[in-house]
Amino acid sequence: MAAAAAASGAVEGLKALGKKDVQVVVWAGDGGTVDIGIQALSGAFERNQDFIYVCLHPDTEIVLGDGSIIKIGDFVDEALQKGPTSIKSGIESVPVEVYILSWDGNRFLSKRVIYAQRKAAPKEMIKVITSSGSAITLTKEHKVLIDSPEGPIWKKAEELKSGDMVFAPRKINVATNEPPYILDLILEALGEKVGIQVPVGLKKELKDRLMNEFGTLKEAAAKLKIKLWQLTERSRPITLADLKKICDSTGYSWAEVCEKVDTILVKGGSKLTLAKPTLNEDLCYLLGLLAAEGSFDKKSYRVTFVSKEQVLLDEFRRIYEEAFRGRDILVVASDGGVTYYTVSNPILWALSKALGIKSDPKRVLKLPDDLLASFIQGFFDGDGCAAVSDRGYKKEVRIILSTTNKLIGKRLKMMLQRLGIASSMLHERRYNVIVYSNEDVLNFIARVGTRNPNKMARFEEIGRILERKSRDRKFDLAPAVCARILGELCSKYNVTPSVVDKNLAQIIKGSRKMTKRKCHEILSKLPINEEDPLVKKLKAFISDEFYLDEIKIVKKVKANVKHVYDVTVEDTHVFVPEGAFVISNCYDNEAYMNTGIQKSGSTPFGAWTTTTPKGRIGMKKNMPFIVASHGAPYVATASIGYPLDLANKIEKAKGIEGPKYIHILAPCPPGWRFPMDKTIKIGKLAVDTYIWPLYEIEDGKLRLTMKPKRVPVEEYLRLQGRFRNLSSEDIERIKQMVDEQWEILLRLEAVGKIFPWA
Repeated sequence: MAAAAAASGAVEGLKALGKKDVQVVVWAGDGGTVDIGIQALSGAFERNQDFIYVCLHPDTEIVLGDGSIIKIGDFVDEALQKGPTSIKSGIESVPVEVYILSWDGNRFLSKRVIYAQRKAAPKEMIKVITSSGSAITLTKEHKVLIDSPEGPIWKKAEELKSGDMVFAPRKINVATNEPPYILDLILEALGEKVGIQVPVGLKKELKDRLMNEFGTLKEAAAKLKIKLWQLTERSRPITLADLKKICDSTGYSWAEVCEKVDTILVKGGSKLTLAKPTLNEDLCYLLGLLAAEGSFDKKSYRVTFVSKEQVLLDEFRRIYEEAFRGRDILVVASDGGVTYYTVSNPILWALSKALGIKSDPKRVLKLPDDLLASFIQGFFDGDGCAAVSDRGYKKEVRIILSTTNKLIGKRLKMMLQRLGIASSMLHERRYNVIVYSNEDVLNFIARVGTRNPNKMARFEEIGRILERKSRDRKFDLAPAVCARILGELCSKYNVTPSVVDKNLAQIIKGSRKMTKRKCHEILSKLPINEEDPLVKKLKAFISDEFYLDEIKIVKKVKANVKHVYDVTVEDTHVFVPEGAFVISNCYDNEAYMNTGIQKSGSTPFGAWTTTTPKGRIGMKKNMPFIVASHGAPYVATASIGYPLDLANKIEKAKGIEGPKYIHILAPCPPGWRFPMDKTIKIGKLAVDTYIWPLYEIEDGKLRLTMKPKRVPVEEYLRLQGRFRNLSSEDIERIKQMVDEQWEILLRLEAVGKIFPWA
């Protein structure tokens, strides 16, 4: 059905029901607008029909570029408080500049967020739960990237169903820094409670800086609100918080101070000497042990580690005594085979608190890979196991990390993703984070490992099992489109599928599923050109960047919140909340993209389609002028490459009575033959080369809304495979047409009202 006809019926039906101020927003492609739908569109304008042609729950967490985790509601609310804020159609928006986990069509990486939005929450939302245990609550319209035989497609949350496969990151790539300084980590909890024995030379440098800045030490102490005797008495310590104030006020390097200081005075005057200024692998392993089998007492700064395994107790003692000189293990008590190691150590207590190891260890996610792996190793040795199940005809292996805390389980799952290890979280009596896939199990053994001899022996057994076992399981499934690509490659290189693999014919027909490993194996047997775009495309689909996670539950839930939230991600316009799966945030395709990429009335000169293999000969229809000639009060062109221009035009159209038309250029990666991550770039180049001018016709007057610095037409054409067969003469003709079109628009803009009946 033509889109305009459907819109007309909707408008009339709503008005018949007594609805007032009816506005219908219509999305339509080439068929519903340019070809089949043009008569309905014409009729709708003649009847003066009023339409415009054209989020997440606050507790949902987002992963920032540095590994930080924050609830989207808190992030957006804070940004809106700082401003500047704009409000359009009930949506509050504010510019921001942070980086967030996104997907560019090939890999997961950090991308810049440019806007944050908030709007009133609907009554109902959609909760999606996957087989890995990921759970996201979205508005009904929010789109999720799912697998299909045609390739990845976007599907509204309300249209999702059990069995749909979403794209989930196997690895969360973040920009990690150097190992954090211990003084930095304990500053918040112990800043006023511990003294730092500052080396004499360093203390003199700091005093000289203070006198240069404030004139006298007395004046410096008064301004900074610190005790003067800390500065004047040579042997007196300076509190950690005051030492940080001095560095901040004088510009002295805090990192240099952290490197030079090693002696800390704690309550009662006892000293504690740090072996190293930063977290290291041993200390992170010890913290992992405590996260699994430790307890903490805030009043006494008492830390207790419990274990039945002497090897872990010995490792705990070794690391502790090396890291904290001057603080021995005070109590060793044994009861029923369980041994308790208790220490009174405010530094270890504060480190554990800063990293949230017993509540929410999200700061651990920001650690460098080696430290993160050591933390997981400690947790695994303390409360994990490597399981081998003998089912007679096969043996199954699993790695299990176990906890009673749901949030800690969720964080462990994300920590494994940092290392490129996919896992599921299941809840029975405890929350078990389980690594299933053979490749992921081997990756865990290599990247995380163990210090427990018994678990080392089990890892060796698993290695032997997996050497003999080629069958992969959960999270190794190849996207459905891989079967079609293999079929195309067989046809292209004249290969009989059954000669390559006995199951390949069934795989190509879609009657048999295929793992990524199997796809790699088949691809290695084909006589192909490695530079073939089809081959590169297939390899991208079977990379280890992502895995397919099956949706288990889709249900409507009450929102029970005041607002819902979203962010706008530069270039990709997608992000990965909670590291779970890919969702979208944000249409002239110049062909019928959803039915086989055939020529439409909107296909430009020279472009390849399946029905114009040598390139289209004729010109595309000038739809904006066709619609404007019908007397439309508002007509505009837009491109997804310039989303703010598009948003402004939609907002303007909503305030104008009568039928409005906005012609949006939406580059199509498969139809135009370019990588998905170039979508926004091509949308911008279309405008910057003047191939797709941005203008509006309001009340019959044309106005160019953007006159960018011009870019050569060739830059737009060369990125698209559909223009690959253009001759130099064809390119010159296109450039001439672009010049003529721009000149005509400039002249029409100068004329004034060009459609007097509008």
